[in-house]
Amino acid sequence: MKKTLYYNFIPTKAEEEECKATATPYKPTWALVELRDVYPPPVFDPLNPWQIKKVLTPAEVGSGRIVLSHNETFHYVFKYWTTDMTHHVVMGQKKKNVLVRDVTDENNPTSYINEDMFFEQVDSDCEYYVLGCEELIRDRRLHAGDEIGLFWDMKTDAFQFKVLSRGP
Repeated sequence: MKKTLYYNFIPTKAEEEECKATATPYKPTWALVELRDVYPPPVFDPLNPWQIKKVLTPAEVGSGRIVLSHNETFHYVFKYWTTDMTHHVVMGQKKKNVLVRDVTDENNPTSYINEDMFFEQVDSDCEYYVLGCEELIRDRRLHAGDEIGLFWDMKTDAFQFKVLSRGP
C-alpha cells in the first residue's frame, strides 16, 4: 500500500455557506489516504540498499538536519511505515522520534535514539521533510560535500545511515 495526499478542492455546502458568512475564500483541505499500489515495491538490493543518496549541504551540516524531498519521503520512507506513523508526521504532531543506525563501520554499527533523532515535516505544504540527527553528524565529523546513503529498514524499524564518500 502506498500513501498519498488527497486534496479536496470542492467545498461542501456547509463550508461554502461558512465562507460566504465570514467573507473568506475557501481553502482546499487534504487528507492522508492509503491506496493499493499498482506497481510492485522496489527490489531491495542487499549489496546496495541506499535508496536515498545525498550530498550534504552546508546548511544541513550546520543545522544537523538532513533534508528529504516529498518524493523521497513518500517513496522510500512512508511506503514502509504504518498509516498511524505516517499520519503522526503528516497530519498530527509533525515530528516523530526515530532510531538511526550508523552502519558506516559495518563491524561496529552505532545506534542513535534520543530527543535529537527525529523525522519531521517542516513545510506545511508537505514539500520537504527533515531527519534530525545532529549528534550523528557531529560524531561522524561530516562536512558539506560528503555523500551519504539512507534507507528505512523494516526489520529494525530504523533509518540505516552510511557515509558513502567524503567530499573535497
